[in-house]
Amino acid sequence: MAKLLIIDDHQIYLDGLEFTLSQNLPNLTILKAQTQIHAIEVLGGNPDIDLILIDLNLTDCSGLEVWETIKDQFGPMPVAILSASDRVQDIQEAKQKGALGFINKSETNLQLIQAIQSMLNGELYFTHDPESTTSIRLTPRQLDVLKLLAEGLPNKTICKQLDMSEATVKSHLRTLFTLFDVNTRTQCVSVASKHQLI
Repeated sequence: MAKLLIIDDHQIYLDGLEFTLSQNLPNLTILKAQTQIHAIEVLGGNPDIDLILIDLNLTDCSGLEVWETIKDQFGPMPVAILSASDRVQDIQEAKQKGALGFINKSETNLQLIQAIQSMLNGELYFTHDPESTTSIRLTPRQLDVLKLLAEGLPNKTICKQLDMSEATVKSHLRTLFTLFDVNTRTQCVSVASKHQLI
């Protein structure tokens, strides 16, 4: 059972979203919070959350501020932004911060369900993605690390196969994460695949 936490201060939307997802994704446990304080309480009792959906504009603070607080207290977690906005700046800011996705509240139930499912699988989903496919150039060694990463190999095995120190492998991974604007290994592989690098 995957776990999803939805943080939104509009009770009607929150309940409607819970109903839609529970009807279509029966293997999903849905937790809800309307405030930052409540969200922290929920996360404290559920450290194994698979995805957090945060409304961009909450009453007591912005969704991005809630995200920062969550990161400070629990470390990096898979987060996607919910919003009625489709401003390019909002979408780009979410991407730069490492969000798995940005979902516009005007999307259909089918689009919403597909978006949640994709992100639970570690894929990226951005409404009206403002960025066209860019050309990312990697060094041969970065490509070698990326290919082994895509095979699901841990750092120590990558070190042995490429005859590299662990520090060097970690350095290549940091560079890849920065180039792809991601925070996790799964996201890194997903973005690389979309750019046809693996």
